Amino acid sequence: MDGGCGNAVIEGVEICDDGNLEPGDGCENDCTSSDDVPALWTLTMGGPNTIPDCGTGVAFDSENNLIIAGYVLDSVWIRKYDTSYEEQWTVTYPGLPGALCTDTPLAVDSNDNIAFAGVTGEEANADFVFGLLDPDGTELWSVIYDGPVSRADFVHGIAIDSHDDIIVVGEQENPMNDVEGAVLKYSNDGALLWSDFFDGGDTSQGGAWDVDTDPCDAVVVSGFSFSIASDHDIVVRKYDVDGGLEWEQTEATDLTDWGYAVGVDGRGGVVVGGSELQPPSSYPDFWLRRYDSDGDEQWSILEDGGAGGGEQVFAISIASDGDFWASGITGPQQTSTAAWLRRYDDAGATVWTRTALFPGSGNVWQAVARAPDGRIGAAGSAQLPFPNDLEAHFAVYPP
Repeated sequence: MDGGCGNAVIEGVEICDDGNLEPGDGCENDCTSSDDVPALWTLTMGGPNTIPDCGTGVAFDSENNLIIAGYVLDSVWIRKYDTSYEEQWTVTYPGLPGALCTDTPLAVDSNDNIAFAGVTGEEANADFVFGLLDPDGTELWSVIYDGPVSRADFVHGIAIDSHDDIIVVGEQENPMNDVEGAVLKYSNDGALLWSDFFDGGDTSQGGAWDVDTDPCDAVVVSGFSFSIASDHDIVVRKYDVDGGLEWEQTEATDLTDWGYAVGVDGRGGVVVGGSELQPPSSYPDFWLRRYDSDGDEQWSILEDGGAGGGEQVFAISIASDGDFWASGITGPQQTSTAAWLRRYDDAGATVWTRTALFPGSGNVWQAVARAPDGRIGAAGSAQLPFPNDLEAHFAVYPP
């Protein structure tokens, strides 16, 4: 189709163009964005007032079954639903007492086994907990990883490569640099294959927030480094299959920058998301950048949502052709936030945006995943009216 709405090219006043004239599919037949497209399914759950609960993991298996995870009632909480959204099972692991919404990332291997991660331990000694569940929710193995000084070790991301090996990333305390990024690769039966640790240099800090793999099983990690000279900077590191560092890129400003999310497409292209703080504003703007497989920048997006609120990208799910879905938080007002979900093409153009707004300031999508049938799953939190508190919130949207 040449020219006009429906040709898959955003032109003129068009907000989106998904290449068809079907209404209600996320981009309307007049090429306006379907922010108001209702979710196919939602779940909000949590504990009593004063105890925050968060959804921080979502995935789909090869049969389009939904798996969600969160930090609920001081537990690492994992649940599976079938395609009719009927609960199949729930598994929990002890969490970190008194913790505020620690990460619980998920990934699914070629046999539909579910890799999970979370934080466990005692208040003064947080540890990684991660492992593998079979499709029926039975544990195949699990590991508790305690860093070198047995203190604050927090897991943030998990991924699986084409050999079903599992990569776990996070941050750990060490005796010299306080906090350093941790990248751990395990075989599918739970044996450590290699590890790497990084910081900001000169006894500064570092952390790994997310991880993905490319078609050759290279590992790409996003995170941060910290030094007194430049504050927090975004770091992107690519490792070969054996853990050798292929390249590293940084986004350094004078203020605070975070690399929360990463996705790798079928050509090895890398999309990284996070936030940058731009003076004089005290609120962050959301940041996206695409690199080619060699680490060369292709494009960048820095966007301010306006109204004085803060915007951040917390998760990315990417297709083999390079189109991707990003989720996070936007501040339409200084007194409230909205959880936002957006689809981009591989050139960084917006296809559609969907938002979820509840009263209060805790609304966010912290994880996103795409099912084989095209549905989009999101996990996050919603601030509900008293006597509720911050509650775990999950949704599935049409493509």
